[in-house]
Amino acid sequence: MQCFAGIRRYFSSIALGVSVYYNTQAERRERNVAMKKLSLPFSLLQAVYWAMSAVAVAFMVPMLRLKGFGESEIGVAMAITAVAAMIAQPLWGALCDRLNRMKPILLLGCGVSGLIYWLILKTDSPLAVVALSAAIGATIQSLQTVTDSWSTKLSYAGYRLNYGFTRSMGSLAYAVTSLLFGAVVAKMGLRISPLVLLALALFMFLIVLRLPDPPAPEQEHPFSIRDAIRSLGGNAPFLVLVLCFFLVTVTSTSFITFYPVFLNEL
Repeated sequence: MQCFAGIRRYFSSIALGVSVYYNTQAERRERNVAMKKLSLPFSLLQAVYWAMSAVAVAFMVPMLRLKGFGESEIGVAMAITAVAAMIAQPLWGALCDRLNRMKPILLLGCGVSGLIYWLILKTDSPLAVVALSAAIGATIQSLQTVTDSWSTKLSYAGYRLNYGFTRSMGSLAYAVTSLLFGAVVAKMGLRISPLVLLALALFMFLIVLRLPDPPAPEQEHPFSIRDAIRSLGGNAPFLVLVLCFFLVTVTSTSFITFYPVFLNEL
């Protein structure tokens, strides 16, 4: 009798395992069907974000030139903008971790860019122009990490989202927008910038409505900035990576900043 009971338990466990497996597969198929189109709206989000970045950041140096800044003043203004972006990035990240809401943070940070550019055009104070340029660095320029973090979190949660494809759409949009917007600026001037940024922000709002927020973190209390610094500070390979990235960024940023000045003098 014990032998038959053991055989019955054995086959019952097999049946239970098969049932769990097929139920899991069915749930996965249903989830994949519901999420299979997520790459397209996220590609559009990346495209719109990088289009806004091209308008707001890539044309910042011509804007400073328009306001009468020389080479040294442009260097100082762009350095302050870079510092503002560096400080703002971990703060945006900590806020995203605490609220677990990417949508309002991204929309707020990108949406104010048109207003900031309008204020730059209206003011004649060099200090105000530098402060507003730093505000661009602290908002739209520093939110790249939010879009990347959003996509990776969705991918880890099981969503069918191709990060490489979506990010490449952002790079393509940056290049195309720089080309087209440059042609528009050549005819209409930089006064068109606030309207273009406003239109792109409205388009971003429509796209974001179709995207889900990332799932809630498993731990109740997310890492604070201090915890993150303490954890990563003892990671030697990570520190070497940060140092190398810093050196690459210094050289590339210097080139990007003064290349428009060089072209303007040709």
